[in-house]
Amino acid sequence: MAKGLYGYTGRLLKVDLTSGKIDTFGTEPYIDKFLGGRGMMAKIHWDMVTHKPKRIGAYDPQNPFVIMTGPLTATVAPSSGRTECSAISPMTYPDECYTESSFGLHFGPELKFAGYDGMVVIGKADRPVWIFIDDRTVQIRDGRHLWGLDMFDTQERIWRDLGDEYRKTQILVTGPAGENLVRSASIMHGSSAGAGQGGFGAVWGSKNLKAIAVRGTGSVKVGNPERLMKISKEAHRLIYRPDQRPETWKNLAAFHRVGWSFYQGAGVSGWEWLKKKTSKAEACFGCPLGCHIFVEIPDRKGRYTAGKCNQMSWYLRNVMTRYGEPTDVYWQATQIGDALGMNAFEMIGLLPWLTGCIKEGLLTEKDVGLKMADIGTLEFADQLCNMIAYRKGFGKILAEGAPRAADITGKGHHLLPHFNRGFAHHWSPRAWSPIALFWATDSRHPQTPIHQLYWTFRMNVKGTWPQAGFASEKEVAQWSKELFGTTKAIDYSDENFYDPIHAETTKWAQDGDVGLKRSTILCDYGPFPIYSSYFANKEKSYRPDTPSPELEVLMVNAAVGRELIPNGQEGMKMGERFWNLERAIMAREGRTRKDDTLVKYLFEKEASATVTGPEGKTIKVNRKLDHDKFEKLKDAYYVARGWDVATGIPTRKKLEQLDLKDVADQLDKGGLLPKAAV
Repeated sequence: MAKGLYGYTGRLLKVDLTSGKIDTFGTEPYIDKFLGGRGMMAKIHWDMVTHKPKRIGAYDPQNPFVIMTGPLTATVAPSSGRTECSAISPMTYPDECYTESSFGLHFGPELKFAGYDGMVVIGKADRPVWIFIDDRTVQIRDGRHLWGLDMFDTQERIWRDLGDEYRKTQILVTGPAGENLVRSASIMHGSSAGAGQGGFGAVWGSKNLKAIAVRGTGSVKVGNPERLMKISKEAHRLIYRPDQRPETWKNLAAFHRVGWSFYQGAGVSGWEWLKKKTSKAEACFGCPLGCHIFVEIPDRKGRYTAGKCNQMSWYLRNVMTRYGEPTDVYWQATQIGDALGMNAFEMIGLLPWLTGCIKEGLLTEKDVGLKMADIGTLEFADQLCNMIAYRKGFGKILAEGAPRAADITGKGHHLLPHFNRGFAHHWSPRAWSPIALFWATDSRHPQTPIHQLYWTFRMNVKGTWPQAGFASEKEVAQWSKELFGTTKAIDYSDENFYDPIHAETTKWAQDGDVGLKRSTILCDYGPFPIYSSYFANKEKSYRPDTPSPELEVLMVNAAVGRELIPNGQEGMKMGERFWNLERAIMAREGRTRKDDTLVKYLFEKEASATVTGPEGKTIKVNRKLDHDKFEKLKDAYYVARGWDVATGIPTRKKLEQLDLKDVADQLDKGGLLPKAAV
């Protein structure tokens, strides 16, 4: 660690698989402006990828895969165990674009214990390889004996090769799906953690990279350990509130993650199944919640694995339809997909497209090589997953993802209502107007900014989320007044759905997400931001009457031993800087306002939802989006962002306000800066 540097190791690792060169560069030049995590990743990508003289694609050896931690990683800050990663994605549709993902458990903290704040992998090896990081010793090792192994066997083989003293080595791996360039392939870590969205497993496959293993025996020094401990204890108390949960949630947060998969996958309760089939929970580094849950059902090799949330729901509806209950097949299908490195989110949308095409006679069983009468059985799930992962028969087409499969076959485009930018829809843009803006302006499925807003103003509210909500309509209205000065900010009635206030709340959620969650790094699943924690709301211990997260700032400043972020509002401004930098990357890739779109069916078909209405009242709505009104809401969003309304590109004025003059200059040099704002 650099002398006098706290919360960071001061070192970033760079591995060139083409040349075999291993090098390091300093973290310090990035810290004050880009913090860590998603902010630092975007800056590194911006500096490395100019798309000159030609545009770089996902499988180009020069596509940098970046792994990044943050200043709170490997400290006592609760829920600081996640790790960020980024690259140009093969999954984004119709173009391959820069995007990001993240994963939990222990890899990121171990990387910092080894002495690195992050790492960059470029190039392509001439044979399958894996990278071994043993503190300051870094090696590119032959991986030909690992190629073809599944996710779990790869980790076991590496542990066996390294010996018993390395059993706690943390390993990140791609499976057969990644090796065979399945566009949605995941990278996975441990029992169940994975960077599912983005297709980064295929990026690794294109580089002949099978795994990265890290063992760290060092530590991370913090600037003010006593203060960080005190604030972290308070954060822990605010996060972990079993007395505020429904009875079934009191013991394990993991119960929610698995139980929710039942609600989403089949619309049924999974509590009875949980009581019978689950054994223990697993938490990420430093987290009191334990969202991963082990299931007492072995796979075909006798292995017991863990899961959570949507990872477990892709085949559930089919199992329920066939058997009328969640049999062991439900979990075993999850295990098959995980072992192969499949992205469950992709399967959630891909399987309905496939079955729809066959039902309408657009494709036949002979075309696809599947017997549809067997759907819901383990044999069907196994055959489907393997034909995709190994690109066998029609699986070669399915491996391209549902939108591209529709393009290749020329069939079933109307059966793709759940896809936007190549990702399966999650949360309805017709329910909450900010969700429509999230989907329109992001590079991928906007899971975490949705959580930033959604957790606060829906899932903690009794009326809109009876399974878990603890707040009354009166309380949620008060939160809206404190955060945004008006209850109109949470009014999603037909009369207020397109109000410009929703452009402001969209910006708030995006900036807070990318800044003080995804760059510090803290988990967004429930814990942060702690605006609507029952205790924080009652006691206002770290919850000011402004839309800025003070608790996160206090933890960061204690970790680094200085006032890196003066206050919560400055932290939100940091997030705004990172969001604008990512938008500049999009501009380099050719993205403009015309690409900030939503799929057609959202404007044609109505959907019902339970939302907050006037004064936080719970109301039911049934609607489709209005194209002209949505375009006006986009106008309001670009104005709120300080971007050019005609192009959706950040202006020089905004970029310079955010200390991104160099970015503005480069956009201008490339002829991409809005002319009226130069």
